[in-house]
Amino acid sequence: MINLFGSLSFIFLIILLGFLLRKIPAIKDLIWDQAERINYYILFPSLLFTSLAVAPLNDPNLLDLLNALLMTLAMVFIALILAKKIWSIETNKFGVITQSLIRHNTFIGLAAISSLYSTEGLLIASVVLAILVPTVNVLSVISFRLEKGFTVNSLFYPIIKNPLILACVAGIGFNLSTLEMNADVDNLLHVLAKISLPLGLLTVGGALKVKELQSQYFSLFSISLIRLVAMPFIAFLIANLFNLPKLETAIIVIFFGLPTAISSYVLTRQFNGDYHLMAGIITAQTIISSVTLVIVLALVDLIH
Repeated sequence: MINLFGSLSFIFLIILLGFLLRKIPAIKDLIWDQAERINYYILFPSLLFTSLAVAPLNDPNLLDLLNALLMTLAMVFIALILAKKIWSIETNKFGVITQSLIRHNTFIGLAAISSLYSTEGLLIASVVLAILVPTVNVLSVISFRLEKGFTVNSLFYPIIKNPLILACVAGIGFNLSTLEMNADVDNLLHVLAKISLPLGLLTVGGALKVKELQSQYFSLFSISLIRLVAMPFIAFLIANLFNLPKLETAIIVIFFGLPTAISSYVLTRQFNGDYHLMAGIITAQTIISSVTLVIVLALVDLIH
């Protein structure tokens, strides 16, 4: 566990640094917002493209990994819909709860996987993201529109214009083609990719809203514990059902043991959801995951 803590501690130290930097008056919100946009539209897509362009798409374990991933998502989403009907959960809160349980902070996930499993883990994780990102985006929109209904356009238009998904499609397409990457372009993309994760972790810290932890304590921490403890346990059981190897098992457990995405807050405001609860959950999960992620991975390493 000490080795795990050492491998993951830098992630949360960078997040803490981002949180502290955001408090400095000289660092304006405008600069911070532009850093997030540059990462979202340029740097992170470069990381996804370069990883998927050389990812092992012929890996015999990959199909089982993706099936385990989709089965876990399907089970959780069905359970959420049943819970909504049983407890009459309001839609503005249901969308928040759904995002809290199925979305993931990609920056923390890829940084953890890269640190623990190096390039091999990062390449497999990129393929997982190519499926996970569009799937959870669609489910998140559905969760806010269950009662009012939704159109195909409202579900898929945000996906079509999402730079991360476009980068995934381009990377897989390049991988399957016979094209060769120009050396200068390849070097440029790799330099951009290397900047993405540290900058992403800083912006995660900058987006934390500690004041939102001062209300709705039960909801904040019960949802956070379900996400950070129960979800990775469910993912572990399903991974074993598919007899996934240790690396693939660890990757799926990490993705379901991550705090929810910072972008969940944006979607919540867009659909008039309970954005105060969403901001509190994002903050609580990010803080708690600094402990739970280490413990969960230590248990997986011990059991598997």
